[in-house]
Amino acid sequence: MIHEWCSENFTEELIVINLDESTDYESANLCEQACLERGLIYRRAEAGGLVQNLFQAAEILKQYSIDHILYMHHDASFQEEKTLISLTDFIQKNDLSDFGVIGFNIIHGDDQIKLFNAGGNQLHTLARSPLEVGDGWYRPFPSSRFNYQQLRQQPFAVESVMWSTCLISTKALNSKIKIDPRFQFFHAWDDIAFQFLQQNTWNIVVPSITFFHNQMRKLKYNLPLNSPIASKGSKGVDYLYGRNDHLAQWEEKWGFSYDFRKSLATKVLKGNIETFMNRLFEKIARDFGLDPRTGLDTIARKTYRANRSRFSGTYIDKFYSHDPISGPIKYFEDLNL
Repeated sequence: MIHEWCSENFTEELIVINLDESTDYESANLCEQACLERGLIYRRAEAGGLVQNLFQAAEILKQYSIDHILYMHHDASFQEEKTLISLTDFIQKNDLSDFGVIGFNIIHGDDQIKLFNAGGNQLHTLARSPLEVGDGWYRPFPSSRFNYQQLRQQPFAVESVMWSTCLISTKALNSKIKIDPRFQFFHAWDDIAFQFLQQNTWNIVVPSITFFHNQMRKLKYNLPLNSPIASKGSKGVDYLYGRNDHLAQWEEKWGFSYDFRKSLATKVLKGNIETFMNRLFEKIARDFGLDPRTGLDTIARKTYRANRSRFSGTYIDKFYSHDPISGPIKYFEDLNL
């Protein structure tokens, strides 16, 4: 995957670090050799998960006078070479240390990438929205409540980002983020984003900068297509990604369930009836481009209310109160693109 990732990106212009989480000598040796051949910096990852990886990367980048980290999955890639130019300009023209996690327009999935290249759906997955009304995402699907029609091509505030590719200032990382070993991979970026929101620091998305995320690539390397779910023949999720109790840990830490099912539906409908009704609504959404369920509360929102007083006065509660059907909660017109 290292060779394939390098062939699709522009590594000759970048300082690229691969922090190796390999659990056996053979895999580590292959990874180190591939990095050597491709001119990447190879290090064994320090224990502690993804957030520890970021602190480790920040220390390495300090010697190059680099103070921003662009995190990318191995199945993520730049849309084109000018994406790198646009991103570099954005970093150089603005002081981003007052922001938290910075996300982008992510064309997510093989089908959507093909559609994008053919001229359709130029804006795709922009954010994760666990507390706002909708389906937990900003994406151009009927189940999402985010209003794409009125969206301006300017950076705007979000709860959390689509984290296959995202940016963070090392200054913001070092000053505001604490390592939580409970989130080794899954929901680690969401936890970072919510740490920022709790300190009233905005996370933002830059919709004019686009990256691809093609999970189909993982199948060639015997990895699960959907990371939290083991596929046939692959090694276990815990083996590949570390701790897998992220949903329980999230609810314990943040006081609400990371569950986007509709609260009313799960209370009233059971078993086969719930399955039937979900399929019916999905058919309505496909046929008419409208999902009647978007305005219903999710389990996440319902459980949040029981602990809402914990977050009074924070940006977390601002997002809970925001309906994305009206568009972003806040634009940042002063950021230069």
